[in-house]
Order: sequence, then structure tokens, then C-alpha cells
Amino acid sequence: IAVNTGLLADSVLTDAGANLLFPSVQALADAWEDLYAVFTERINNEPIK
Repeated sequence: IAVNTGLLADSVLTDAGANLLFPSVQALADAWEDLYAVFTERINNEPIK
């Protein structure tokens, strides 16, 4: 997970391995509940809906 809050090109972060890229901390916070649900399902080996 990466949050691009500065002057870097998005490709710098994705080329470094980020597979989720958010344009701001607020965008990450807004998505957090959904991300947490996916991470929890993966950890518990439950299918992702």
C-alpha cells in the first residue's frame, strides 16, 4: 500500500512494489474498512466476496 502525498510520480511507487496506491491519506482512510475486511478474509482463508 502506498499513499502519494508528495511530488513523486505514481509510477515510482508502483515500480517499487505498491499494488494499491492512494492519492491521499484521506482516500486511504475512506477505504480502510473495505481493505480491513478483505485482509481479514484473506487471513482467515475465507473466500472474498
